[in-house]
Amino acid sequence: MFPNIRSYRRFWPLFIMAIGLFLTYACNSGRSKSKPDISNIQLQLPIERFEVDLFQADSNNYAQHFDQLKQKYGDFYDVFAEELMAFGSTKDPNQAYRKDLLGFISNKDIKALKDSVMQAFPDLSQEKAALEEAFKYYKHYYPNSSPPKIISHISAFGPSAITFDTTLVGLNLDSFLGADFTFYASTNTPQYILRKFEREYIPTNVMKVFATSHYEPDLRYKKLVDQMLYHGKLLYFLDQMLPDTPDQYISGYSKEHLEWLQNNEAEIWAFLIAHELLYESDLKKIGKLVSEGPTTPGMPSSSPGNVGSWVGWKMVEKFMDENPEVTLPELMEMKDGQQVLRQSKYKPGRSGIFVGA
Repeated sequence: MFPNIRSYRRFWPLFIMAIGLFLTYACNSGRSKSKPDISNIQLQLPIERFEVDLFQADSNNYAQHFDQLKQKYGDFYDVFAEELMAFGSTKDPNQAYRKDLLGFISNKDIKALKDSVMQAFPDLSQEKAALEEAFKYYKHYYPNSSPPKIISHISAFGPSAITFDTTLVGLNLDSFLGADFTFYASTNTPQYILRKFEREYIPTNVMKVFATSHYEPDLRYKKLVDQMLYHGKLLYFLDQMLPDTPDQYISGYSKEHLEWLQNNEAEIWAFLIAHELLYESDLKKIGKLVSEGPTTPGMPSSSPGNVGSWVGWKMVEKFMDENPEVTLPELMEMKDGQQVLRQSKYKPGRSGIFVGA
């Protein structure tokens, strides 16, 4: 199925990176999540469906229809055509990109993909409700803020969510068709990534890309402890915006891996100390600890990848417990991992050996 889609998969590597940054039920780390009262916050978050409008064009009216789309969707139309799909500049006087865009929506496999999306997502009321609640929490912590515009689309397996400023998030619906969707299996995508191609990850993906549009990594802080702080802050942020969401969807770890992490927290910390990794600045060594993977090199095969981000999350939680006067916006501006580690007093005791190795 979908044999010709590969020609449209220019952003597959970005998709893998984006989808891997996150994120069913049951395992909530044993934590009791507190949440503020948002009952008095009024907020509407419409989701515009670009993919529905786009596929209404045909070979007889496409030029006029594309003009109408550009007028309705503004900058997103340009980003979709120019950057997501790389069809060419929408400002080209010859409008050559239109032929590629028409070819995209006319391709039988893309049409089949669009039909699959519409079958899975006849409406987005579930996502709208979840995201409206998330942005109410955001407005609680950031009273002067306004929610971004959400625009859904399909891009033949491009990034699951994108943003090019803080006012708009593009949501790629063909990234959430279920782990058993036929085409996903044909790509030989690893299971640790494939299991996240589920609808339940949509709110987390949207909120994560929104957060990173406000808080980008500071390249001056290159040590592992700084990277742990950055990724830990993002996970903590998601936990505040989606307090009723199980930790699997917040973090991206499976239930089994979350249990392993909880059981081996002390030994993970001892591993980082013994190998003098906390203040390591070699990107290759750091990447093995804060990037997606089937497991973490040097640890038991039963470990998940990306253990550094999980430890960063625990460190940030401990910091906020020890420093209740620090607000969420203040936390998100912090960049010095060593300082946060020191003030968090995070130092889990060593238990002896890895459990479930």
